[in-house]
Amino acid sequence: TIDVVPASVGVHSSHACLQVLADDHGIDLLHIKGPAVDETLLDRKTVQDPDTQESVEETIPRTSVDADVLVRPSHVTRLIEAMSQHGWRMAFDFVDGSAFEHASTWEHPSFEHVDVHRQFPGIGQDREAAFDILWRARHATLIAGLSCPVPDTTAQRLILILHAVRGGELQHSDIANSWTRASDEQRRDVERLAADLHAQVALAAATGHLDDYRDAREYDLWKVLSTGD
Repeated sequence: TIDVVPASVGVHSSHACLQVLADDHGIDLLHIKGPAVDETLLDRKTVQDPDTQESVEETIPRTSVDADVLVRPSHVTRLIEAMSQHGWRMAFDFVDGSAFEHASTWEHPSFEHVDVHRQFPGIGQDREAAFDILWRARHATLIAGLSCPVPDTTAQRLILILHAVRGGELQHSDIANSWTRASDEQRRDVERLAADLHAQVALAAATGHLDDYRDAREYDLWKVLSTGD
């Protein structure tokens, strides 16, 4: 029989592969979503401790079908060239991914798919300036045993919220974990970051305050995306 690598292992390996390419070619990229998400933002479940028989909470590992990275916009071409030289093939160009033209999808015979983001929908700040804000507050986490830069927890909260609301999933656990169950201070931190990144309208769409931005240029867009109305 042929052993099949679980998709979760393949996704972790894809993240690590992209980080090796980034390190080798001087490319700034942030690992987002999937295995890059901080444990405090994951779903939890109650289980019974087999030794003490007490009920305890444990985190539920996040599942993902692909690896997501956000690349410094001025480094995108460099990353594409590096990926192309190492067996990666573009499956979908940026213009094909979504109306935002924010990501391209790549595939490789030995790894799971990768979505290369040059921007993140909902963030209206200049792309390079937005990346700088996220990059300055980064920290590292281990993915497939490799140190990978990820956004800080506040930025992760905002990214997960924006991703969920773009898909119209207002009841998504990412919004619950990143906003509904967040402390007042954590919410204020997210709001301050959203202001810096010009993402207030999208955040408001996810948190029930979209009508506060009825006169904003993006109001109709996020009304449609978040509710289908």
